[in-house]
Amino acid sequence: MISHPMKLSSIAGPPLLRRFLPPINTPTHHPSSQNTTNNNNTTTAAHHLDRDRSPNKKKQLAMASRKALLALAMAAALFAVACAVKPTFTVQPGSTTKKLGVKVNKPGHSVAEVELRQHGSETWLTMKKTGPDTFTVQSPTPLKGPYNFRIVTEKGLRGVFDDVVPETFKCGTTYVPDEY
Repeated sequence: MISHPMKLSSIAGPPLLRRFLPPINTPTHHPSSQNTTNNNNTTTAAHHLDRDRSPNKKKQLAMASRKALLALAMAAALFAVACAVKPTFTVQPGSTTKKLGVKVNKPGHSVAEVELRQHGSETWLTMKKTGPDTFTVQSPTPLKGPYNFRIVTEKGLRGVFDDVVPETFKCGTTYVPDEY
């Protein structure tokens, strides 16, 4: 049994908080007691919340949120620009339908890995690095184009480029993906 009943009206703050936040300094009077305490002077947890959410504090929180969003947007834009640099794929001399060599040029980035997928295939073939940004794949059967490439740069940027080099490619020709 509660010896000191508390009226909800004695707690300041929004009605929802009145239900869940007990007063910090609850008047300690018994209903039969003659002493009364001014309930307006009672400090509650809800009152502290109201004080912490003053208009100035709200403006500071809003400004901090805007600054954080702006910083995030700037970082995303810089990342998008870094990723948006157009790669080019130049078919190397000596390439045939069974051996395809390409030089991958992604300005500002060194290419670490390249994989090739033939038209209609789900399998990616790993291309062997044969020089700076130059990769070759050999097959016992003719490769079927157009060819798709998946690249990874030394910095960890990844990209997949579909139908870049046509089946009827010409050695020495540079191809740019349609995605750009």
